[in-house]
Amino acid sequence: MPDLRSLRRRLDRALDDHAAADAVGRATRATCAKHDALREATGEWEAMRRRAQAIRREVVEHLDPLVDAFADACADNGIEVHHTADAADARATIEAIARDAGARTAVKAKTIVGEEIGVARALAAAGVDTVETDLGAFIVQLRGERPTHLTAPAIHLRADDVGHLFAARLGIDFTADAETLAAHARRVLRERFLRADIGITGANFGIVDSGGVVVVENEGNALLSAAAPRVHVAVIGIERLLPDLASLPLFLRLLCGSATGQRITSYVRWIGGPPVRPDGAMHVVLVDNGRRSLAARPEARELLHCIRCGACQNACPVYRRIGGAGYGSVYGGPIGATIAQTLEPDRAGLDALPFASTLCGACRDACPVAIDLPHHLLRLRAEANARGRVGPKRAAMRAFAAAARRPRAFALASRLVAAALPWSRWQRDRSSPRPVAGGFARAWARESSTTADAPTHHATTPALHAMSPDADGPHPLDARFVAAATAVAAEVVSERDPAAAAVDVAARLGDGTRVVVPADPALDRFAEAAARAGAVVTRGCDRDATALADAAITRARFGVAETGTIGLDPATLPDPLLAALPRTHVVVLPRAALHADLADALAARDADAREWLLVTGPSRTADIEKRLVLGAHGPRRLIVALVG
Repeated sequence: MPDLRSLRRRLDRALDDHAAADAVGRATRATCAKHDALREATGEWEAMRRRAQAIRREVVEHLDPLVDAFADACADNGIEVHHTADAADARATIEAIARDAGARTAVKAKTIVGEEIGVARALAAAGVDTVETDLGAFIVQLRGERPTHLTAPAIHLRADDVGHLFAARLGIDFTADAETLAAHARRVLRERFLRADIGITGANFGIVDSGGVVVVENEGNALLSAAAPRVHVAVIGIERLLPDLASLPLFLRLLCGSATGQRITSYVRWIGGPPVRPDGAMHVVLVDNGRRSLAARPEARELLHCIRCGACQNACPVYRRIGGAGYGSVYGGPIGATIAQTLEPDRAGLDALPFASTLCGACRDACPVAIDLPHHLLRLRAEANARGRVGPKRAAMRAFAAAARRPRAFALASRLVAAALPWSRWQRDRSSPRPVAGGFARAWARESSTTADAPTHHATTPALHAMSPDADGPHPLDARFVAAATAVAAEVVSERDPAAAAVDVAARLGDGTRVVVPADPALDRFAEAAARAGAVVTRGCDRDATALADAAITRARFGVAETGTIGLDPATLPDPLLAALPRTHVVVLPRAALHADLADALAARDADAREWLLVTGPSRTADIEKRLVLGAHGPRRLIVALVG
């Protein structure tokens, strides 16, 4: 029988922290507002999520053969794949990888499946000193807490809380300025990136036909965690697969829009092989831990469609009060309430989570893959009731059913409840609107009579790709790219003559700037112009020079007009650290390489490229009170030279 009393005690303790509740509420409402605006502007959101739902259903229904195909494709790319049955098996595998690598230090990017299986415990057991590198995760690690949100680990904290924490743990003067706090975290973590033996990341998606994993982020810490150490370990649930790269643009739009309200995040990296260094190695740890048991149950397998965006947690009025940690599960929100019992069997009391819901349906409406979460919450409640009585709820529902069949009795009960509500224990932690005068039934009757004959208007908004004409129209691709890139804080130098663009870029870098430029003939004039302007230029990809550089100049493989994104592959970015370590990243983009959208760009990509990196604007974070800070871990400035 679910332990509802223990759940209530946990919630009471969490609700006593009013400052945290206010912080969670403000942050989730702000994210929902951005998501709603993007969804409205897109116009085709419902069609997109139905397409995504169909793809995810196909993956889950054919899980085992797709997992095998993914593992084979990864092995072809030089990646060592490990199949793990449960959390203990996954921890033992990661311990063995660390021991075999002789690892003593590790950097770990945010990974919710890593929290699920206890990656930190595994590394500690292997004697590896590990630091979280996502700013929010770094903050909660210093506090000795677990993340409270799927995508924003420190959503429950105020800037003052972080300021006092950093003063005590990092030895800095107290400040509540988010930019200053982020700069201190960057300074501490930069040293850890450069000397780590092993890097741990999660993965948003695994690509079946090509092998490798896709990591989506804003800060650049996952990029550094995967590229800087000599060993990279990517941990991924077996259900997080996409059939091919062609399906990725759809899921990126849905994931980024639902998680943060962005059209695309600052960094999207497809990692198709080991880090670029002589001793580089990459491991993919595939985690089952109850997923196959969910996939085997037709009534439950839909839950594996989840892409871990956190939208249901943001939309849920219950989880807006205290976030996820107070409920006891690694997975916050309604999705956590439905999968926690299976994926976290060692945690007590999680079978009570389905009862901590209003069943309002906001989670279903927000879900980018249209999971019917209220249905599953009700199903789990029914299963719990079948195992035994759950407090007074069954009697209360029987009384409600009896009253609902008798209009006069229902009206009387409604008036009694409305009168008692202000003094109830239920109301202690909630702010409910005043009941409508005369009762809901009368108000509904009045409203129905006045709107029955009113005309219905259906507003439609064109899709994003339809709002901008093609290159032959009045807004060509380069103009659209400049507008989109500028909107995400990139600086654009638009010149037909590459020599003129090189001079402009050199002037922006300034005298005395340490600049590293790969040995690419297409970048010669930019290196020469920077040197003439007084910059100290190093050619090649020496990592020591890159770590000390103020700026890097690289070349793009393609650009995406819709989002202002630039795409780089190993031919144009021989070392990913060039795009991550310096404070300024200059990218030379030929106009001829512009594409209308990401789907077009990926269709035209170099098929032999083992990986690529998408960059959209500078590195950014909003992990401290949702205050935007540029240059979290990666570059603070992105300068795009649009030439040709």
